[in-house]
Parts: sequence; C-alpha cells; structure tokens
Amino acid sequence: RINTIRGVNATLCIMRNTLIWIILGSQVILLLIGLRLVFHILPVIASLHTKLPYVPSHKNVVRKIIQLGLLENKKHVVDLGSGLGWLLVTLAKHNVETQFYGVELRKVFFWMSKFYTFGYRERIHITHGDMFEYPINEADAIVGFWVTSFMPTLLEKFTNECKPDCIIISNMFPLPENTVFSEQVIT
Repeated sequence: RINTIRGVNATLCIMRNTLIWIILGSQVILLLIGLRLVFHILPVIASLHTKLPYVPSHKNVVRKIIQLGLLENKKHVVDLGSGLGWLLVTLAKHNVETQFYGVELRKVFFWMSKFYTFGYRERIHITHGDMFEYPINEADAIVGFWVTSFMPTLLEKFTNECKPDCIIISNMFPLPENTVFSEQVIT
C-alpha cells in the first residue's frame, strides 16, 4: 500500500510539473505573439498622426535588390526613411562587408528600429532625424520607398550631395529624369 501511495504521489508530481511547463510555455508563446502584433500594429497606429502612411518595402523588392547584386562592393549604404529597420537588417545579412545607415523621422519607428537592429549594431546605425537634412555625401548607395511628392526635393538633394558613382535604389516610384547618377527602380 505504501508503494502505491508513493507511485500515485510520483505520478501527481510529474503531472503537476508537466502542467507548470505547459502553462509557462503557453505564456511565452502568447508573449511572442503579442510582441509580433505590437511590431505590426504600433507602426500603423503611429503613422495615423503623420502625413505619411507606414508602408514597408515588400519582401519581393528586397529579394530583387539582393538578386541583382545592386549593393555588391558597396561600403556605405543609406536608407532614407528607414522605418522599422527591417530592410537594413535583411540587406545586412547578405552584404557582410557593408555599413548601413538609416534615418527615420518618427520617434516610435526610430526606437522600434533600434530594438529590431540591435543584433547588427556594429554594422547598422540608425539616426533620428529628417532625411532631407541627413548627409549622404559618403554614400555608395541610397535606398528608399519615397512618395512621389518628395521626388523633386530628393532629386535636388541627390544631385547636390551624392558621389558620382552612387546608385539610387528607389522602391516603386522613380525620380524625375536625370543624367547625374544611376537609379534602379524596383517594383
């Protein structure tokens, strides 16, 4: 009878421990789902109070930039309007010798991108600021998803500040025609 009681106690102990691990595991899963939702919903909410919507670059656009080798042998790449920084992280994974610089005006996005790019902090540098005031004279390549109303101002900035061999990689919307620098439009 004592052996039976010990067996039952051991079984109950195992069941209790299993239940504790299931509860803890489900809480971790819920926390991870919650963080993922925050990273998807918070940018949308934050952009409601600005003139610009939050529209991240599509994965296919990033894939094309990588496949075309547009950043090969580039040492200094700038993302003007870097959002949450995921474009920089994805590009950094494929261009290990490159230093990446992002500038983001919205503070919520700036802080979220600092968090998201933390693992790459030696090669990805995020600045809170205005992309029209950010210095680009050292850039070998500039990437961005800019709205058409910004294009004339960006064209002037690129013409005045870019090195002759700098490539501009714009997502979807081309700049006005120019003869000063090379542009690659990815759609």
